[in-house]
Amino acid sequence: MTGAQDVPSESDFFQRRQAAAVLKHGIIGRYATVFTTMTGTSSLDHRVVYLDGYAGPGAYKDGTPGSPLLALATARAVARWQRQVDCVFVEADRGSYEQLSRRLREAAHGGASWRVLPGDVSDHLDETLALARGVPLLAFLDPFGSALSFDLLAGRLLSRPDRAPTEVLLNLNVDIVQRWGGLLRHDELNPGQRELLARLDRFFGGDWWRDVYLSARGGEAASTAAAAALAVLNEFRTRVYEQTGYGTFTIPVRRRPTQTPLFILVLFFRHPFAPWKFNEAASLANGEWRKAYRDEQREQEAERRGGQLSIDGFESINDNVDAEAERRLEQEWIAEISANLQRLAASQTPVDLLPKISEVYGRALGQARDKHVRRAWDTLAKNGVVRPRAPGVKVIYRDRISRP
Repeated sequence: MTGAQDVPSESDFFQRRQAAAVLKHGIIGRYATVFTTMTGTSSLDHRVVYLDGYAGPGAYKDGTPGSPLLALATARAVARWQRQVDCVFVEADRGSYEQLSRRLREAAHGGASWRVLPGDVSDHLDETLALARGVPLLAFLDPFGSALSFDLLAGRLLSRPDRAPTEVLLNLNVDIVQRWGGLLRHDELNPGQRELLARLDRFFGGDWWRDVYLSARGGEAASTAAAAALAVLNEFRTRVYEQTGYGTFTIPVRRRPTQTPLFILVLFFRHPFAPWKFNEAASLANGEWRKAYRDEQREQEAERRGGQLSIDGFESINDNVDAEAERRLEQEWIAEISANLQRLAASQTPVDLLPKISEVYGRALGQARDKHVRRAWDTLAKNGVVRPRAPGVKVIYRDRISRP
């Protein structure tokens, strides 16, 4: 491992959008719409500010939109509800900055206010916070090479003095923590390697993460490098909460279903409805991710067979296979949620489900969504286990106690 060679390449990343990016962008596009629509209801002039702190070139080589173009699409979509979204895009790489500027000029027409700024997000944070003074702010931070600092996230973005609604979507790079953390097991490091560790120190707000990583990797309960990285990231979330009071909702981003996550997409939130809305976006995006993954597998299989899988009717066969797989998943989710609701209702009554999203969804969190909760609840009510649900109310009662 040798210094700068271990920093992810943005140019490599943006060659072609893969299944992992489908999930990330599916969540961002949906949740940005929800956030701007809901918080813009009562904000001054119905304004919302959206910050993309590591914007990239704006699109992939194949033309698929990246996060900045998705943000512009959101701004245009919510304009019909009299929401004004002021988009701020920051990009340090000069070539990517120029590509992004060109793509934004080509794409932005009607209902979108935007500016693109060269440099690091820290260079423009004061300007962005001034723009957002007194109005909601949603920030998306996807730093390559862990350029972000803990102070920028927890000390400034999540500690705005005006207390205006603020949420941050942070894409945590598990692979970088896993690989760079591995340097801690080396006896001697060159200057480039020491700088990589110092960058993680800045990102995590100190060198505490080193002990967490080494403790997870060694000892009697030794774990893998990936598990050690996840232990560090969990402690990081705890430290952000202790300093800011912000809760977190995490979505693992994988290349394949059984692999260790490459990234953890984290929502930092305060409002109790935020995780429910975010879960809805994650569920729909995960559905797109599963389809993208299956399509990738089929493309690879077709290449191995010299394209022989491209036969008439093959697409419809695939659609049927995918639909059946999704039906089986939904059945598993509903069974999981039903058991969880029954257990919650048996523990006490009434039970306010709003702060208990993890207990409601269990293993289906991030996969299932509200409609699956409703189906499970309705079945339990039909069987006389709980009281029928009231529209828009997330309070559950045991039937035998609450029935008049």
